[in-house]
Amino acid sequence: MPKVAIIGLGAMGGPIARNLLNGGHSVIVCDKDTERAEELVALGAVRSDLRDITTGAEFVFSIIPRGPVHKEMFLGPEGLVARAAPATLLVDCATSSVELARRIEEESSRRGVDAIDAPLSGGTRGAREGKLTFLVGGKTAPVDRLRAILPSVASTVIHVGGPGAGQAAKICNNMITAGILAVTCEGFALAERLGIPAQLSYDVFSHCSAKSWVLDNHCPVGGVVADAPSSNNYKPGGAASLLLKDITLALNAARENALSVPMTSIAASLYQMLCSRGLGDVDASALIKLISGTDGELRDRSKQAG
Repeated sequence: MPKVAIIGLGAMGGPIARNLLNGGHSVIVCDKDTERAEELVALGAVRSDLRDITTGAEFVFSIIPRGPVHKEMFLGPEGLVARAAPATLLVDCATSSVELARRIEEESSRRGVDAIDAPLSGGTRGAREGKLTFLVGGKTAPVDRLRAILPSVASTVIHVGGPGAGQAAKICNNMITAGILAVTCEGFALAERLGIPAQLSYDVFSHCSAKSWVLDNHCPVGGVVADAPSSNNYKPGGAASLLLKDITLALNAARENALSVPMTSIAASLYQMLCSRGLGDVDASALIKLISGTDGELRDRSKQAG
């Protein structure tokens, strides 16, 4: 089995590393959180630091969410591209700009290293269950290499096109998700004001034209869908700050391509307001609390939990 390195062991990277271990792979892990790394070491992984993570690894997955650190990690003087051996495949699973994905691939190619952009869809539940979707941009040969190691991690791998195409597909997907989630929150909030209990609203929406993946996985009202973030104090399956980052990328791409996207602009302003009220680290479905005017209660509970 090939050695697979995972950088970032959070809500997505941790489960991916576990599933690779369960699939019989040799796994190298790297995370600034020592406890996260040691949990995986106890399961059979080997711990490394960022400087040495590419040593001996045939695949290096980056699963970190934030932009500036992400760029430096790949393209800095001591970054992954500079340190990777020719046999190493760099797999960028973060959601970032199309331009950055193309720069990473171009610089990697110049050094004789393969790199692909492969942002993820399916959320934390998909990561835990090994049912993620990888949206991949890059050359055919390295994409085929990636497919060979993903049966324990992903249910679907879609080769969208050349370098940057995976990022393009992901930000478009997430701009749609953000809009659906926002109007779903508004629908539940209005139904409650009109006297319809949340469970009945869900029964109606899930059997009518309002049914969606968002409704089934991120129902914004707690106690309706047992494993939805709202039923666990909005512990994030997809944090509001990360969704805002993704749709901001979509807005930037639309602006650069002279496309008007007013619905996405409105959705972005709502998630920006949620984040500005200190709720960027909770699930984005907490937007319903902002809409219904009860976000103060959630902030208070979050402070008590912290």
